[in-house]
Amino acid sequence: MILHNPEKTDTILHYSGIQIHSMSKSISEFNGIYELNKGGTKFLVSRDPYGRLLSGYLDKIYLMKFPLIACEIAQMVQGKAALHANSNCITDITFLEFLKYLIIRSKKKRSLNNHFEPIFAYCNPCSVLYDYILKVESLSTEAEHLLRMANVEPSAMESIHNLLHDSIVETRIQGTIPSAWKVGYLIYKCFSKIELAKRLWKAFQIQGYLRDSVDFREELFPLNISAKDMGNIFVKEYLRQNVSKEERSHQKKRLMSDFYRSIDDITIHGIQELFRMDFLLFDYDIKPPIFEA
Repeated sequence: MILHNPEKTDTILHYSGIQIHSMSKSISEFNGIYELNKGGTKFLVSRDPYGRLLSGYLDKIYLMKFPLIACEIAQMVQGKAALHANSNCITDITFLEFLKYLIIRSKKKRSLNNHFEPIFAYCNPCSVLYDYILKVESLSTEAEHLLRMANVEPSAMESIHNLLHDSIVETRIQGTIPSAWKVGYLIYKCFSKIELAKRLWKAFQIQGYLRDSVDFREELFPLNISAKDMGNIFVKEYLRQNVSKEERSHQKKRLMSDFYRSIDDITIHGIQELFRMDFLLFDYDIKPPIFEA
């Protein structure tokens, strides 16, 4: 990412994730590496591949934001025959099948969606002269340092501080629902509002926002609920359950470990090979996450 106008950073805080993606410019769209390197403060944000893949699966496949990729996985991994044009709701893709899909596609030399592609391949750090490399795992601290170095206005810094420290979970919860609602419920009608709420509940448990010991409460979600109201209900439930930062981290690590413990060694090895440069360059442990109580 490049900061060309740090004085306008505060306006970006009000954009949705969809707006940010639509405004983004990939490296391939620049007129050569020279154009990319000649101006602005350039920074790259890395993330542990294991956490990134589970997050990508939950957000894009399990919540059906990428139904066409789910169809491709069904054909490529599950071995289903060519699907009917209207069969865009494959809702039973497992995490294992998702990982196998990435491995198979990469072995066939076919590009991956940028949400799943190794950061090394997507961001090209060997050619782009990044000024900073940040990590998602410590982003709240590192982002503030970066923005201070980029001379961001104090008013924007205060807004960013509040966003990173005070309301980040509420913001993430509210930001997750609109696209899942639009694609999975409105456009493709893959599931009902209640089914969507159940999936969101489970996804938020895996992310540590809701306690995994608390069962889904269907009575919270009336049949005529709107996307905005659903977001508000999940935020209220998050606040009611009052999961501390330490508890959230503990639960998230435990559940992520459970996911990877169920993956066979061959698939794990394939993921390690696919993301080898991310593990090495950004200093992440190549061994699958193991939770120790």
